Amino acid sequence: MSSDDLLFAAEDAPGTAIEPAAGAAGRWKVMIVDDEKEVHSITKIALGDFLFEGKPIEFVHAYSAREAKEQMAKHPDTALMLLDVVMEEEDAGLQVVKFIREKLANKMVRIILRTGQPGQAPERKVIVEYDINDYKTKTELTSQKLFTTTVAAVRAFRDIKIIDNNKKGLEKIIDASSSIFELKSLENFITGALTQLTALLYMDDSAAFVKSFAACEKDGELYILAGTGSFAAHSKKKVKEAVPEEILEDLVATMAQGKTRYFDDHGIIYFKTKNGTPNMIYMHGTKRLTLWDKNLLEIFCGNIAVALDNIYLIDRIVLKELESERHRVDKEKASDALSRYVSPHVANEIMTNEISLRSERKTATIFFFDIRNFTAMSEALRAEEVVNFLNDLFTDIVDIIFEYNGTLDKFLGDGLMAVFGVPISDGNDAKNAVQAALKIRKVVAEINRIRVENKFSPIKFGIGIHTGEVVAGNVGSRKRIDYTVIGRSVNLASRVEALNKHFDTDILITEATHEQVKDLVVGWPHEAMAVKGVQQPVTTFRIDSLRAGSN
Repeated sequence: MSSDDLLFAAEDAPGTAIEPAAGAAGRWKVMIVDDEKEVHSITKIALGDFLFEGKPIEFVHAYSAREAKEQMAKHPDTALMLLDVVMEEEDAGLQVVKFIREKLANKMVRIILRTGQPGQAPERKVIVEYDINDYKTKTELTSQKLFTTTVAAVRAFRDIKIIDNNKKGLEKIIDASSSIFELKSLENFITGALTQLTALLYMDDSAAFVKSFAACEKDGELYILAGTGSFAAHSKKKVKEAVPEEILEDLVATMAQGKTRYFDDHGIIYFKTKNGTPNMIYMHGTKRLTLWDKNLLEIFCGNIAVALDNIYLIDRIVLKELESERHRVDKEKASDALSRYVSPHVANEIMTNEISLRSERKTATIFFFDIRNFTAMSEALRAEEVVNFLNDLFTDIVDIIFEYNGTLDKFLGDGLMAVFGVPISDGNDAKNAVQAALKIRKVVAEINRIRVENKFSPIKFGIGIHTGEVVAGNVGSRKRIDYTVIGRSVNLASRVEALNKHFDTDILITEATHEQVKDLVVGWPHEAMAVKGVQQPVTTFRIDSLRAGSN
């Protein structure tokens, strides 16, 4: 027999399974499942010197279908399974495949069936009906072919893991963007952003060893805005008083070059906000970043820059200019700031008539919008496409809300909240909200037509509208205040939006809103539903269209 003739001969099955090889970081796990002990031995010999991307193999052994299921549950990170078909039962191997793919929901491990009795499991039938990645007879797997097959399988496993990690990275960007935008103080916001940034890059225990801080330049000095790890205690201090000289030199050089720099054990991310303020994030204990990691960082820091702009803007303009320093600011500048949240008409009314934004109880119409199954839809897009898609869609929706004199209250990840009648009402708040919803439906329908033509799945959304009493005013702490609305009516509108899933609808309004728009729209009532936080069941109406002749 030549060195390239690796034949698997039959042998009596062993009494017990061999324990897996000692686990270690940086190994590819290969599970051998066969009731013939010699198959395990020969496979280990043939792949003993296997090395792919600098990592060897860690073998895991199973001698029956039962043991294979147990070992797979213990080792979900297995890269490749070499699986015998006929063991304690004629289709034992096929049962293992079904268990792994369906019960364990493990789609990543590469499974290669090896059989000495191909007649028991015809190749064409098996490869079509079972989620396996290759089918080999034991006699055709020479030493060289086994090596080649293993390299191909491990490479495929590696690529799938990369895609999965990239998908998780995109999900973290979406989740992080919505959560950090809700942090109100600058220090809390920066700390939250640093935490989310670490989680974005390190989806394992190594995140605990990363320490970081954010810095900005003010009057020719570098200051730490906030930090994590050992840097957490140095918030608001000058950088030169808080960090070693070598770190300060790297920061100064990065500021001078005006671009992000990566080193072996640390990195300095440089970015500017729209108002031109330079910012840096220093991270120590970083891994060697891939191109994809760097792209995620760029997108995430772009979101941070937008959020910082909003914090600076609202602190400087909405809080100072519209309240305590209203009469000292330039009205055109303040009006431009307001136009980010209300229509130009409403902004002009506030500035011209100096309408108070202090707390008061008002009747208003609350409007919630949410994209259905956005996480699943975003998996098919690149990171840049996800962000661009949301920005384009929200631009259209906010323009419609402004067109009907609504006020943008806040963005909620892949949704938003708006209010009609606050701070200014034209007496048609409920009608304005419902007409805005119908126009959004029309715009989304056109977007979906284009998406379907380009082989993309259509967007599904839900809108919930309720009219009732709210408390409107500046809500927050002494350091950070937002003009918003709160109360049971806000909570009810959110619950109504969620009922769209139950009724398979896209626009639902409450009875209170329907009473004000029943002459304007065609609506159909649903059975009353119990919702959280409301004692009595809530009746909702599905909105189909405007009535004939309505404008």
